[in-house]
Amino acid sequence: MKPIALIGPAGTGKSAVGEILAGLLDREFVDIDAIGHRYYDTVGQPVSDLIERIEVDTFRRAHRWWQPARLAALAALADFPTAVIALGAGHSHFEDEERFDEATRVLGAAFVVLLLPSPDPAESLRVLRERCGRDKGTDWIRDSHDYLEEWIGSRQNLSLADLVMFGDGRSASDIARQIASAVTVDPA
Repeated sequence: MKPIALIGPAGTGKSAVGEILAGLLDREFVDIDAIGHRYYDTVGQPVSDLIERIEVDTFRRAHRWWQPARLAALAALADFPTAVIALGAGHSHFEDEERFDEATRVLGAAFVVLLLPSPDPAESLRVLRERCGRDKGTDWIRDSHDYLEEWIGSRQNLSLADLVMFGDGRSASDIARQIASAVTVDPA
């Protein structure tokens, strides 16, 4: 049995689906948004430093600077080897190819599920823009760069995924049940 890693843009329901999926499969649920600080601190890049950098620099530069922290958080796969783990949006997307190669190696030990609202990128963007605005108070456009659009179209996410799951307006429970069925068929 290997860990199940849920990846995808912000607002795709990784945490909600992950918690339900873990219950269905009788596994522990780990949300990197909740425990990531443990890993960020090990490389000397606490969240407070990221916030400080964003305030004095562009979000894009700060996000690039924070790649070691995002990569360090993938150690959760080894620390929780049978868990369902919801990764943050940036934890499967890296600006530097070498870091992405390392993430690919680490995530190779997991069954990776990419969550998206729809197979249509424009519809995914519409749904996530609305959801993130409502639930998180952000549209994810920083310094004229659209992170939601980037994450939706990320070839990195697609290349990491063992399974791509489209929500298509379904509930988190329905999506979790479909993933559970796929995982029990796959030798994860």
